[in-house]
Amino acid sequence: MLIGIVLLIAGMALVLWGADRFTDGAIRTAARFSLSTFYVGAVVSGFEPENLVTGAAAAVDSLDQIALGTVIGSSVFLLTAALGLTLLLVPMEVRIPREGALAMVASLALFAGTLWDGAWAPWSSSWP
Repeated sequence: MLIGIVLLIAGMALVLWGADRFTDGAIRTAARFSLSTFYVGAVVSGFEPENLVTGAAAAVDSLDQIALGTVIGSSVFLLTAALGLTLLLVPMEVRIPREGALAMVASLALFAGTLWDGAWAPWSSSWP
């Protein structure tokens, strides 16, 4: 029991350390290629199983764009992976009404427009 608790604490410490290093690497990558830290966080963190810890570490360090990119990237990946895997295992007929496609495009355009200049929320440090 004691060994299990020690290993749990050590594992959590290693995940936190790795998340911090990962966040620093994402920021350096964004700076090196002149990219938004949000987009780097969304693309890279969305595919990592430790994205929750990475997002939390980024939020604690006031790296709002990395935290937001982690949340959105992981959500998109998890939704599409879960739906895709489910449809592979249990095929079903999916009918999307015409209005659905228009709503998807409109919501994507609104979301992209909101994030275009990096100002995504009034409480964000990047808000004008």
